Amino acid sequence: DQHNKVFSYKTLANSRFVWLLFELPASFNNYQTDPLIYLSYILKYPQAGGMIHTLRQKGYITSTEMEIDRMRPATLFGFKFELTEEGFKNIDECLVTFMYYVQKLQREGIPKEIAQDVQKLSELNYKYRETTNILAEVIDIARKLHFYPAQDVLQAGSVVTQFDSQIIADALIHMSASRLVVLVGSQEYEGDAARILANTDDIPNGEW
Repeated sequence: DQHNKVFSYKTLANSRFVWLLFELPASFNNYQTDPLIYLSYILKYPQAGGMIHTLRQKGYITSTEMEIDRMRPATLFGFKFELTEEGFKNIDECLVTFMYYVQKLQREGIPKEIAQDVQKLSELNYKYRETTNILAEVIDIARKLHFYPAQDVLQAGSVVTQFDSQIIADALIHMSASRLVVLVGSQEYEGDAARILANTDDIPNGEW
């Protein structure tokens, strides 16, 4: 069992980052209401008082990135923080902030009006996306044909057209600190794994 662990490696470039990785149930059957598309938009949206806004105000992060790999029996969901020097000193606080926000979504869910905005944004982003690697896109489509109906294969995994709060809630259940895997990359990381993961399952209540 590799859950609830910290892995680190020394980077070649002078960069500092942390990946937060979760293994979630396969979402092929729910592609029209793909919970990870909703969660991706909401977690990355820098609204005042939200996760990204909070960490940037503290000077901890410079950018974020997400990866979703659905082409396996389970779905791998990864969220990356590019860290400043100060953020690197406070990796544990970045993780606690992330988990606090996930728990907030677990308690409150996603409002329907925000879900409608996500649907519109996903359609716009797909419509105006830029293809920089034609071969990679063709290979991706070929892989997706094994999992999605042919009529939906182009948009599956990129566009959501339906909203089901229970499907999203089921995905969020699997995003607990006990299932979290942390990957730290830097040239100087010598942190304490126990400290990094400490208290992320017991985050105090509070207001954003």
